[in-house]
Amino acid sequence: MSGWTPKQVALGAGVAAAGYAVGQALWGLGFSWTALVGAVAAAGLFAWTREGASEALQISAKVKLKLPFGLGDVELTPETAQRDLAWWIFVEARTRVVTAELGEREGDLGVALDSLYTFFTEARTQLREAGPKAGVGPHTIGGTVMAMLNEGLRPFLSTWHPKYDAAVRKGDATDATWADAPAFREALAALQADLRAYLDGLADYLPAEPKKRLLR
Repeated sequence: MSGWTPKQVALGAGVAAAGYAVGQALWGLGFSWTALVGAVAAAGLFAWTREGASEALQISAKVKLKLPFGLGDVELTPETAQRDLAWWIFVEARTRVVTAELGEREGDLGVALDSLYTFFTEARTQLREAGPKAGVGPHTIGGTVMAMLNEGLRPFLSTWHPKYDAAVRKGDATDATWADAPAFREALAALQADLRAYLDGLADYLPAEPKKRLLR
């Protein structure tokens, strides 16, 4: 009975009772036949109402991805807690400045840096709240998020946040006055390329319909 909701149990019982009544009225079938009919109908109803037929088929297989941040080839098994975390990461990163390409001398460097820092802190919070169910190994969403934070965002932020803050204190934090601005933009572009590759991998892990709606 694991995984059955009260509604599904009630519906299954109703189907079984209806099968019994119809069998007795029309063909005089015994209890064993009606039990079989009811069980088959209830099982089909359970599979349909719990996830939907297409969804159940879609998440049954493992997903093989090639990810940056030192992860390489990763094989993920779709699980609810992991998919919820993946969806949060995907939506937050796709709808922030985090992955938006900045043309030469376009955009605000401070805004881009602050967006990355906010994303880092919120992703870490989501990972902590998801708990062990999100996974910690390399073949789990939790493990890939840790790699993204520790191998991608953390080194970038620890390098460039102090430098940018120092430039702000001197009043030199613009493309025209900050000597490190070109190097910052180059490092940012490299990080964003890895982040987009990571998110493309997550997109292949997520259910097809939500992914299509977000990427339109």
